Amino acid sequence: MVRDDLDVLRSILKGKLDEIQQKGSESLLGLSSPQDVCADPNDRASYESDRNFVLLLRERDREMAARIEDALARFDEGSYGICDECGDDIALARLKAQPTAMLCVHCQALQEESGRPDAHVAGYY
Repeated sequence: MVRDDLDVLRSILKGKLDEIQQKGSESLLGLSSPQDVCADPNDRASYESDRNFVLLLRERDREMAARIEDALARFDEGSYGICDECGDDIALARLKAQPTAMLCVHCQALQEESGRPDAHVAGYY
């Protein structure tokens, strides 16, 4: 893989990580700010539903941040862009579409066909 391509992918990953961290800080501030006491049970239910949705999004962002940090660590190790299963290079087009991919398209398809429980998240951006 060309060094310029790797630099672009690293920049994309760092930008996405910064974005996730910024969103996380903002959403946590919103959750921790004092709220008016909801006298109406319907208002309270709506507030709880919204709060749970924000927490769900935060958890997804946390998982994505972990995958991005793992990809950045693979850059440092020199193993970024190499399939964890077969050791072949992951196609640049796949890495551009999913910069956190850890499997080439072929190995990802095999994993999904095998029905592994983690097949739906492994290597996806």
